Amino acid sequence: PSHPLQMPRSWDDRYLEQIGQGGSAKRVIAVLPFEVSSSVPAGEVMKVGDMMMTALFKTGVFELVEREKIAQVMSEQRLKTSGAIDDVSQAAEVGKMLGAELVVFGAVSGAGQNKIDKFAYDMIETHVRIDVRAADTTTGKILFSETADGLSESKVITSADGTRLSGAIDTGAEYMKAISTATQQVAMNIWKLYPV
Repeated sequence: PSHPLQMPRSWDDRYLEQIGQGGSAKRVIAVLPFEVSSSVPAGEVMKVGDMMMTALFKTGVFELVEREKIAQVMSEQRLKTSGAIDDVSQAAEVGKMLGAELVVFGAVSGAGQNKIDKFAYDMIETHVRIDVRAADTTTGKILFSETADGLSESKVITSADGTRLSGAIDTGAEYMKAISTATQQVAMNIWKLYPV
């Protein structure tokens, strides 16, 4: 049996008109700074928004609003640039001011490191949890909501007297690897909203 062709639920005929007039087929997306929970170690996880932008850019589906433009609008609206927008209507309004069709925002809800004794070596696990939402700036409706976990693992071998023999840990680099894993997962799932 044949099935009728179904367009993705995010489809809008305006994109055909836009392409027909020589415009871009890419959706314009703004990534707002992410809020960082007070329980999260500061510093290493502050660049989640930047890494989310990179991951979304790599999909090839989106045009991204520049970080400087986002900071300017947030400053003009007297919003915290450290990432305090967690209200959907406020995020959609900021996205609209930026000329974006979709706005991505969220929070780093957890991050930390654990040492696991594997007898011959220690495994250092670095984990980051991010909560991400995406809203349509025209309707103000949430199109996407997801929690993603990023994990980075590194082996450390020490001698009986505690001297580190191999596996030096760069804490910042390990957090960045974990963040990269989480943001790539989310970016691919946002991309699935716009498969055409």
